[in-house]
Amino acid sequence: MRLLKGDFFSLDWGSTLAELPSPMLVVGNPPWVTSSELGRLGSSNVPPKHGQRDHRGLDAVTGKSNFDVSESMLFSQLKWFDQRPGTVAALCKESVARKVLARAWYQNLPISSARMYRFDAAAAFGVSVTACLLVVVRDGAQGPTSCEVFEAMSADTPSETLGFLDGLVVRNLGTYQRWRHLRGTDSNYLWRSGLKHDCARVMELTEEGDELRNGLGERVDIEREAVYPLFKSADIANGRDARFRKLVVVTQKQLHGDTKHLRETLPKTWLYLNSHREAFSRRSSAIYQGRPDFSMFGIGDYSFALWKVAVPGLYRVGRPTVLSPIGGRPAMLDDTAYFLPCASEGEARFLMDLLASDPALRFFDSLAFPTDKRPVNAGILRQLHIGKLARELGRGGEYDSLTAIRCAQTGWGDPRRRLFDN
Repeated sequence: MRLLKGDFFSLDWGSTLAELPSPMLVVGNPPWVTSSELGRLGSSNVPPKHGQRDHRGLDAVTGKSNFDVSESMLFSQLKWFDQRPGTVAALCKESVARKVLARAWYQNLPISSARMYRFDAAAAFGVSVTACLLVVVRDGAQGPTSCEVFEAMSADTPSETLGFLDGLVVRNLGTYQRWRHLRGTDSNYLWRSGLKHDCARVMELTEEGDELRNGLGERVDIEREAVYPLFKSADIANGRDARFRKLVVVTQKQLHGDTKHLRETLPKTWLYLNSHREAFSRRSSAIYQGRPDFSMFGIGDYSFALWKVAVPGLYRVGRPTVLSPIGGRPAMLDDTAYFLPCASEGEARFLMDLLASDPALRFFDSLAFPTDKRPVNAGILRQLHIGKLARELGRGGEYDSLTAIRCAQTGWGDPRRRLFDN
């Protein structure tokens, strides 16, 4: 027996593995920590970033490049078997297992078979996360791009089969294949995320009679023109009777928009923001670097649409909610929710009906993983072509009329490209 101790990312694995016979079994429990968490701990023991999937631009600065270290380790272990047979069996987060498989399938690594066995991570490790034993066999043969999922280590029959199709990791292959014809990019409708400001105690206010109070308990005296109703995932989760609990200070009309005009147009708001400048300076996200003072993210003309159709990101896809203007002002959402801006109440009600339909809910359900921290995201929502869905439900004529009006009134979308998008 030979015992080695070293840095996983600097060990000469080629030489070490060359001394071992085939086939080989790799068993492990790689660290359940992200690259950002290691950075906060001051650790330099992280994999090279070029080893991760291609995240560019906004993905890189809004967190998609913040990967679990175990993802890099497990994928490296799978690569050990490019020229020799072997099996990797590792305890990991289920989300990590899916990312590793997706990356392997995306890069056409021959995988003979893959299985996940769920276990109770809270009981075993004291962590609240969905976890599994991932078992991947590479013996030179190319198996299906699918993975059987078992509810327990002792289970004999899989509860579901996830797979890789159309460049997506699909939770339920059968359901997705049934409604796959609804997939596509609808140029008339682009799902947007809500506002991101990372300064909740200053930017989010509560109403107490005629007064406003911030998260620091301070009374806030600012112009009402700067304040909008704010909905979060929990506020819209029931899909019927949404109620907002807070208000939000909005500092910009457009992304990158200058905020210095607030000094003249909203002087009380400008003084309030400046009095909390230190709180804004503590925002660590790179999206605020080099931006105007008190900048927000996820802001644009679409944010000020008086009518919106919204879904929560922190809950399983359910019935969408129509948000109407409140006191003549548009409702805002935070970055835990997603919405479609609408040109009229009629359009909002029409879209809500479409998105609450059985085909739409089944399509989304085939893609969303309900145990994830954020089961719903813009990437999943944007897979559904709303024009195709309208045709499926026999409402294509209404879609054509509403999108023509939408484009003429707002410039959103291009009705000439409705059903020709992939």
